[in-house]
Amino acid sequence: MNNVGTSPIRTQRLELRRLKVSDAGAVFSWAGNEENTKYMSFKTHSSIADAQKFLRAVKYTRKTFEWGISLDGKLIGSIGAYRRGAYSAEVGYILHRDYWGKGYTTEALKAVVHYLIADAGFNRVFACHHPGNPASGRVQVKAGMKYEGVMRGHAKFKGKEFADTPLYAITAEDIFGHARPLPENELQTGHSLFSGGAGDLSYSYVSAEKEPDNEVDYNYDINLNGKKIGHLRLTFGSSRSLYYLGQVGYTIEEKYRGNGYAQKAVRMIMPAAYAAGFERFIITCNPGNAASVKTIENLGGELIRIADIPKGHYLYKQGERVKRVYEVRVMKND
Repeated sequence: MNNVGTSPIRTQRLELRRLKVSDAGAVFSWAGNEENTKYMSFKTHSSIADAQKFLRAVKYTRKTFEWGISLDGKLIGSIGAYRRGAYSAEVGYILHRDYWGKGYTTEALKAVVHYLIADAGFNRVFACHHPGNPASGRVQVKAGMKYEGVMRGHAKFKGKEFADTPLYAITAEDIFGHARPLPENELQTGHSLFSGGAGDLSYSYVSAEKEPDNEVDYNYDINLNGKKIGHLRLTFGSSRSLYYLGQVGYTIEEKYRGNGYAQKAVRMIMPAAYAAGFERFIITCNPGNAASVKTIENLGGELIRIADIPKGHYLYKQGERVKRVYEVRVMKND
């Protein structure tokens, strides 16, 4: 586990930050609203003093995970996570009713899940909801969680009766994929599982290299009419280090850029990667690399977060500071 605490998280539209006592008015605007709190476990706040009491009780340490959800500088909700055992965390959230139906909760939840698994080191993150609030379950599914069943008599809402709560969860394996490296003897002799091409563009196997944390890089040449014009990397692994680098990397020689070759090469490799067990890729790029952003978005990439690279990461030591982290679904027949 990594005691990273509540660090700022940025998404496409939101900023998640630490709460302050001065946020009491904003917190009361939703925590004091009966419709907002109908399915919450805590009692509806009767005054700003209740919100202030809650905020004073939040003691930020390196083991605390509690964020305010901010949109264009305005606080519109909160989201927090709580340790449940050595490697699990339970997450809960609330959003001001005026902002429902716009995808903000899903956006915040996805980013927090990635932070908890990739940065904090949890293996499993789960959430439950009041049985009368199926919309919350849909949010959890959209955030990548999977329905696991019902916890009988799990929670007491508003101090009243115990309720059976639907349970959803996501694991590190769900984020990094279920794919596994090829057997040792195949790594030593080379493997052509991913060799192939389409039209005048092709890719060919070069090598498989073992990396720290049990990762394996598969390296390929990207060829145009038989001439190498770039490089493609596919990595099997699930480490925090790999998260910021991405499971797929590519480069195209400068004179061949602007023709969509990187996008085409990644698409060509998808069917074979799917067969190897990948359901999605994590792909990252620097915020200022407009061409790479366009490539990833053309691949259907979904921006999960704009992440600060940890100071101990080798990318940080090389001078990089921020990565845009995307998920790209791997299609069987792309």
